[in-house]
This record gives sequence, structure tokens and C-alpha cells, in this order.
Amino acid sequence: MVITTYLYSSSAHNRMAVFSVSLQIALHLLVITNATLSKKGWDTCHFGSVECECQKVPDNLLKVDCSRRQLVKIPSLYSNVTWIDLSNNHIDNISVGFPKIVGYIDLSGNRIRHLDRKPFRGLYNLKSLNLEKNRINISLMYKGLFADLHSLTKLNLKGNIQDQFKRTIIKDDVFSELISLQSLKIDGPTNVTFGKGFASLSRLQKLDLSGITGNCSFQRISQNMFLHMPRLIYVDVSACDILDIEEGAFGKLQYLEHLDVSHNKQLGFASLPNITHNLNNTSIKSLRGNEMNCLSGIGTKILKRHFENLKHTNISEIYFEKNRLEQLEPGALRLLPNKIDIISFGENKLTQGRYMIDFFFFRNIRVLNISVQLRPPPYPESIFETCTEKTDNFDSALKELHTPKESVKEYQASLNSFIYKSWWHGKIIGTIIVPKTLEVIYANMSRFYGIAPEFGINATGLREIYVQDNFFYSWNGPIYGVENIEIADVSNNYCSYISKSIMKYAIGLRILKASKNNIGKSLATDAEGEIFENTVSLEFLDLSYNNIFYLSASMFKNMQKLRTLNLQNNQLSSWRVKVDHMKNMKYINLKQNKLTAFDKISRVSFGNLFQLTNLTIDLSENQLLCSCDSKEFLEWITHHRKHFINFEYYECSSSSSHKFNFSDPDVSAMLLSKSCIYQTIYIVSSIAAAFLSSIIIGITVEDSIRGI
Repeated sequence: MVITTYLYSSSAHNRMAVFSVSLQIALHLLVITNATLSKKGWDTCHFGSVECECQKVPDNLLKVDCSRRQLVKIPSLYSNVTWIDLSNNHIDNISVGFPKIVGYIDLSGNRIRHLDRKPFRGLYNLKSLNLEKNRINISLMYKGLFADLHSLTKLNLKGNIQDQFKRTIIKDDVFSELISLQSLKIDGPTNVTFGKGFASLSRLQKLDLSGITGNCSFQRISQNMFLHMPRLIYVDVSACDILDIEEGAFGKLQYLEHLDVSHNKQLGFASLPNITHNLNNTSIKSLRGNEMNCLSGIGTKILKRHFENLKHTNISEIYFEKNRLEQLEPGALRLLPNKIDIISFGENKLTQGRYMIDFFFFRNIRVLNISVQLRPPPYPESIFETCTEKTDNFDSALKELHTPKESVKEYQASLNSFIYKSWWHGKIIGTIIVPKTLEVIYANMSRFYGIAPEFGINATGLREIYVQDNFFYSWNGPIYGVENIEIADVSNNYCSYISKSIMKYAIGLRILKASKNNIGKSLATDAEGEIFENTVSLEFLDLSYNNIFYLSASMFKNMQKLRTLNLQNNQLSSWRVKVDHMKNMKYINLKQNKLTAFDKISRVSFGNLFQLTNLTIDLSENQLLCSCDSKEFLEWITHHRKHFINFEYYECSSSSSHKFNFSDPDVSAMLLSKSCIYQTIYIVSSIAAAFLSSIIIGITVEDSIRGI
């Protein structure tokens, strides 16, 4: 089981949401582009005057990449080309035929307006055709256009134009020729229909009408909209400005597994009974209803009636993110089937309530997203949007009002089912029981406030916990039952106190992130290193930005496995920590502290580690002292400079008596050594002169006294 915190947001006509998704897509494309530029096995090739990239594949066939070449027409390709990418060019028509054996064509991001003269004639082997983001009017497609595409399994027509003056029609007789089609991505025009011709597409499993990646403007889904597509497994109608979905519109799709109605902000939770009606007759596994409420308004609530139709389904994943969700009616979650694997309520307004108990009744839950409960809606869209979501009618609300509430005894019984007293190391401690399948808890930015008290947790499968960006201001503990946790992130919790016993049982912890707190005083009082005494498995420790001004020699005494230690941006002015035993240490970040030098013991310890582990240290932006007193340190660090990150940018503190150029350390060290020799001679000479002067003065005074 995972309690996670990820985001899923977008909307067809919501500019901010579209920008968010567009940014993700842009980053994804950038990664793809970089990968393409550096992909191995591709060589430059020419088709006439056109330069492309080619890759040889078995049977003397070629894959050709002519994307982003500013081409205005399709080049004449060799007959052995089986894969061609012509995306993101300026091609406005398909005048040149393709090789007969081609199996993949990508013409997305061009300027194609017309598909005259059957441009795909003879392409019997074509399996994937991408015509996304062109200027094709779907209404002008004609019967016979796809007649030869007997093998086509994937067709993408998203992001093409729609006639502003005439109704856009998806002609079923045109698409009925695609007998092998499995995936259709197409724009969803107003009053869209899928006629009887689609019944010929017996293999069609995926229908993507989403306005996120294309144009979608139909406002209503009737009961019979998908009547001629009975074998659909995946349906995406997100971001289509849908106002109403008739009861049972999806219930006739026997093989339906994945349904996405997200980003239709006027549907409201009140539409859920219609959406989920008869889903028990389908194979539903995943339901996405993200942002199906308006951006602004009072908090929303999920009622029992909203989930009632899901009780006898096979659904395993539900997503209701960005819905202003504040509460759930107690018992609503228990209407979900035991097979539920993922529940995602991220980016809502959840407040504490009795419904929280219901989360712990799921036997197989793996992912629970209750994160990011503080984020406000996007500005200024949330202020100027014209949106009215559907709400439950008065009769339904009245029925909920008069429904008998859970009794005190029932509530106490529910509470006792996941919180009870248990023996831990000879003590009776309050213990939280969570499903055995729980693996990861993500609860960052979830408005948790208070101390971390002494308690137990019965979660043998728990491996990772993320509670950063909350308000756990005091870590008291100890916490029992955490022996199997391997990763914990408690960063940015405004914590000012950490007890010496908080991690007493964290023996399996490998990664600990505790940055951006204020635990410096607590660490300074831990002379014997008790706080981290039992974290023997720790490999990564982040204590940056914690106002740490002192660490005892024994602070990390049992961390033989530690590989990375981050102490950036603290107040350390000296280093006393023993590191001899850290044979696996690879990196220590001491950047932005107040360190002036390392003493001899530390230098010897680090020197040994340099030889064993190739350790690197970052001492950037410290207050390194450049003087004769630190000459040995400067000579040592110069000798080991390859182990210090950004060494050439190190600088001497303003209180230094000498200059030291870290970009030319050998010369600087030599000059410093000479200067210190002269200084030593001067000091010795001065002392000797003073001594002789005192003797002479003493003799003179004595003679004067005798003379008297």
C-alpha cells in the first residue's frame, strides 16, 4: 500500500490548467528531443537534397527521422523504408506516395489541409498513422480514404480544425474501413455521434476524445453515445466542457476498464451516480474524476450516494484530485470494493473528520494520496471563471439529512479497529494499525499540525514515509514498529526539538531527509550521539538548513554505511565529528557554514577516507582562514584539492592575514610558506632582541646602583 502525493491537473478551456499540462508535455518532448539527438545507431542520410537521420534495422530495412527539418513537402523515400517521422515540418499536402512496406508514419505538427486522391493507397502494412495538429477538416474526409489500411491499429487525428460555421461530423462510413483499428484519438466536436459504421471496428479498444491534447466541445453524453463501440476498454472524455452525462452511458461497455471524466468542471460530484450507473456490468478498474468541480467555492463533500454504484464493481483505482473536496460522509469510502488499490484525493481542502477512519478498512490499498491540501486555486482564473457545477437536488440532500448517523458505539468500534493499546518493549503504547499492504506513505503538505508523540505503528510492510511540508514542530517519540522503514522525509516541518529517543527503533532506515527545520540546539546537546545511535543502516542523511552550530564527535558514531551527508547552510564553525569508521562515505556537503579549517585529527581521518572511498567534500562559501596558523590546513587541502568540489572558487575570510588564490593553490601555498618563515624569523628575532635588550638594561641598572 502506498499513501502518495502526486498531481494530475488540466482542463480544456482552463488556461492555467492547460498551461500546466502543456509544460509537462513540453518537458517530455524536450527529453525526447535530446534523446533523439544523442541516440545511437542513427546516421545521416539523404533523400535528394533532404538530409535526415537513418537507422538500419533487420532485413535491410530503414527507419527514417526527418522531423524538424522545415520541409514543405515529403521527400522521395527509398522502397525499404519501414518507419518514417516527418513531424513538426511545414508540409501542407501529401503529394508523394510512401513506400509500400511502411508500418509507421508520423505527420503530426504540419500544415496539411486536404487528404485528396487517397494518399494512403496501397499502404497495406501501415500500423500507426499520426496526423495530429494539422489543419484537416474531419467533416471533409471521404469514403475510401482509409480503404487500404487493413493493418492500421493506431490513428491519431487530434488537434485539427473544426468548421466554425458548419457542424463537424465524424462520418462512420469513413472509419468503418479501419477493420484492425485498436486505438482512435480524435477531436470531440459539438453534438458528436458515432454512427453504425463504427460497429465494424470490432477491435477498437481505446477512444481518446480529451480536450487536453486536442479539441473537445460536446456538452452532453447520451446513453447511446458509445452504443456501436461495445468493445471499448479505455475511454477518455476529459476536458470537454461536459454539463450532463445520462444515467448508464458507460454501463453498456462490458469490457470498459479505464474511464476518465476529469476537467469537466461543471459536472460536480452530483453527476457521479449517473456516471457510475451499471458500472458493475463492466470490467471497470480505473475511474478518474479530477477537477470535476469549479475552481472556487465552498468545500465540497462526497456522499454515500456518490459511491453507491461502485460497491459491486471490480474498480481498483479512483482519482478525485483538485475538487475542493473538504469532507466525505462517514461510510462513503466503505462502499468501495475491497479490491481498491489506489485512492487519490490530492490538491483538495481535506479537513480532519470521522471519514478518515474508513481509509484503514481497505485490505489491499497500496496508494493513498491525501497530499497538497494547502494549495490555493490558480490565479486569476479562479476569480474570473464562469462556472456553475451541478449539485445534489434538494430531495437527495434532505434524504442524507434524515439518514441515521453512525452511533457513538459504532464510531468507537471503528476507532478501536485501527487504534488500540499494545505492548512495545515492556510498555503499553497507543498503536495505529494500517493494512499490511501499506508500503509507502506520502502525506506532504497535508495540513498536519502538532507533535510526534510516543506511539506505535503496526505496519510490517511500510518502507517509505513522506511527511515533509507539514507542522510537526516537536519530534518526541519514540516511535515503535518502524524497524522496516527505509526512507523517511520530514523536511520543512518547523521542528525545533528532536528527542534522543525519536529514532530508537529506526534500525532499517537508509535515507533520512530532515532539512529546513531548526534542530540545531537539540543536536548540540547530544554529546554521546544518542539521537542517531541506532540508525545503523543509514546511507543518506540530509540535515541542511537546520541552524546547526555544533556536532559532537560521537554524533554519527554507528553510521558505518553512510554514503552521503548533507550539512549545507548551517552555522558550523568547527568540525569535531569522527568519520574514521565511515568506509562507504562518498560525499559530505559542508557548503555555506562558518568553517575556518580542519584540525589535524580531522585531516588525518579525511585523508584516510580519500584513499578508501574517493570521498568528495564541498567547502564552498565558508570562512576559510588564510594565515600562518592555518598553513598546514591550506597545504593539506591543496594536496587533496581533487576531493573538494569547486575548490578553485574557495575564498579566504575577511579576517585572514594573508591572501591565498585557490585557483593557483601551489604557488599560493609556496608564497604563504615563505611568508610564514619570514614571519617566524621576524618574531624570533624580535623576541631575541627584546631578551638581549632586557639583559643589557638589567646590567646597566645594576652597575648604576653599585656606582651609587
